[in-house]
Amino acid sequence: MSNCENNLIICMDKQRKKNTPEKTVNKIYEKMFENVIQNIKTNKDITIEQMDFIEFLSNEKKMEIIKEYNKKSKENKGMIEIIKNSQLR
Repeated sequence: MSNCENNLIICMDKQRKKNTPEKTVNKIYEKMFENVIQNIKTNKDITIEQMDFIEFLSNEKKMEIIKEYNKKSKENKGMIEIIKNSQLR
């Protein structure tokens, strides 16, 4: 095989890898993960489907969700305190 043929095979192989089902599934999971984080940031409820999805995530991804939730909880507590203090005056 000549060098050109080897390069062609490599190019064809790279092209095939771009459209693999695994990458499509990973994009779907990444989008679902982003939706969970966005719901937390905007104080929206987490759906049952999202809870099921979270259950099967890696521990690293679960920790990201927990950190975002804790951050938002602190912000919400701060806002509640500000509102309480302003109403007491």
